[in-house]
Amino acid sequence: MRTHRMRAVQKPPYALNTITFISAVSMQESTTPVVSHTFTSVNLGPAYPGRRIVLVIGTTASSTTSGQISSVTVGGVSATQRSIYNGTGTNSIVTAIYDIIDTNNTTADITVTLGAAGTINSRIVHVYSLYSTATTVLSSSAATTPFEFTRTFVAGDVYIAGGRCLSTATETWSNATVNQATVETGRQRTSSASYAPAEAGSRTIKFTPSSTTSAWMVSAVYTS
Repeated sequence: MRTHRMRAVQKPPYALNTITFISAVSMQESTTPVVSHTFTSVNLGPAYPGRRIVLVIGTTASSTTSGQISSVTVGGVSATQRSIYNGTGTNSIVTAIYDIIDTNNTTADITVTLGAAGTINSRIVHVYSLYSTATTVLSSSAATTPFEFTRTFVAGDVYIAGGRCLSTATETWSNATVNQATVETGRQRTSSASYAPAEAGSRTIKFTPSSTTSAWMVSAVYTS
């Protein structure tokens, strides 16, 4: 009689409708023009069915107005832009949120490509693992004070944000969990924060840098 071996179902390591900070990588200032930079073998955390990788990205391409992000790939597969703010002026200083469904990889190369390379170039990437039933992604950006996001959250929502300010400034977040802050030497500071409500209710999430020069905030809500 033939017997059949049942394949074990992989159990997600995180609770449903939660987001977990995994890792951060950075390319500090380079005076060599760099249009495309690849971070190799970036830690994505445990792989599991339904996993979405969420990236909070900060880039600088000074002395160019065309250095905004043109594409982001994870393991050679294009990620989707969810929220972005392009700094104004002679430089391209960008903060963005991208994501991609990746259920298999524990590490992968992440490539951030700009439209043009400036005289000073840098990249920062914060990596999150999202386990969610979300079917909709809402986005927002705030480029003037107060840098904040208000929503009547429902149970199951997952919120992620990126904040940008000068490297010499300090920043605080209100009503969200601060997960990572990475400094580009002599340039910008990128921080990220998240929130997953246990129950419904209105909440205002604030990003407060000590200097509002070249400061802003981007947000995304994963909701059903």
